[in-house]
Amino acid sequence: MVIPSDRLSQEALREIIEEFVTRDMPEDCSTEVPLDVKVAEVMEHLRKGMIEIRYDADTESCWIFEK
Repeated sequence: MVIPSDRLSQEALREIIEEFVTRDMPEDCSTEVPLDVKVAEVMEHLRKGMIEIRYDADTESCWIFEK
């Protein structure tokens, strides 16, 4: 099921995005792009309609996919 990002609170949206961008992040990410930058990039892609949030009822989790 597609979840329109504008139907989520800003807090819920940020939590989904943070979980998505940190899902496979190594524990020592000192040389990585800062979390706030990654979150901002994902938010911009959502705003532009390049990606969408989908909810999987079987796993009870959200994923972000390219359109």
